[in-house]
Amino acid sequence: MVRKYKHLYDATLSDKMARNLRRDIANMVQAQMNIILEKFPDELKTLEQAGDHVISPHRVQVHQIPERGAFGQVVQCRIKDTLQDVAVKLPLFQQDTKDEISILTRLMEEGCDQRNIVTFLEAFDTRLGKVMIFEALDMSLYDYHRTNAPLRLSDVRTITKQVATALDALKEMSIIHADIKQGNVMVVDHRQRPPQVKLIDFGLARPAKEAKLGRRIHHVCHSRPPEIILGLPWNEAVDVWSLGTMFADLWLGIK
Repeated sequence: MVRKYKHLYDATLSDKMARNLRRDIANMVQAQMNIILEKFPDELKTLEQAGDHVISPHRVQVHQIPERGAFGQVVQCRIKDTLQDVAVKLPLFQQDTKDEISILTRLMEEGCDQRNIVTFLEAFDTRLGKVMIFEALDMSLYDYHRTNAPLRLSDVRTITKQVATALDALKEMSIIHADIKQGNVMVVDHRQRPPQVKLIDFGLARPAKEAKLGRRIHHVCHSRPPEIILGLPWNEAVDVWSLGTMFADLWLGIK
């Protein structure tokens, strides 16, 4: 069986397949941007071109963002009337984002964007699901750490405190994020000291009442809480465990 499927494994490593994958993603982003243009024909302003990978459907130039999630591509746009930079999250696959939008809406109603949680602006339908619009942030903590490691202990302490503030807000609303990692924490401005961060990506977030024994939960392997590994009952504490492993990674310079 290994020999039978070996060619599939080899194909995934080929340059040709990598090029095709990048092309497919680019086509998907362009198609979705056309949908956005139909919704906001005059509100999006052309961005200044930067880098080699710029997709330009009609009047909008889209900059590819280094961080791309498993289920969504984020592109940068600017609202023409207000000149506000925004981050537009486009779904790559047909998916149900109803729970994520419901949680984000609740968080915004309670003012949690003032407690180190990304500001959610609005969402609208496309044929692949909901497109979500957020405030624009600078770079992921993963990229920030990669270029600045090892971080000062004072900066690590500041970052950890801010993420803990976000988790405290979620705890008050009985919400489990379930995917705390450096890639889901954004630095507002990498030039600012101490750094200000915000928690993003609530695609796996769930109400605490849905934290049932046996329910699958995603975590990066090295940050997976012991109760998840052992199949024991779990709650909001899984986010605190993941925050602890992230603190250790930042302080030890583990990239």
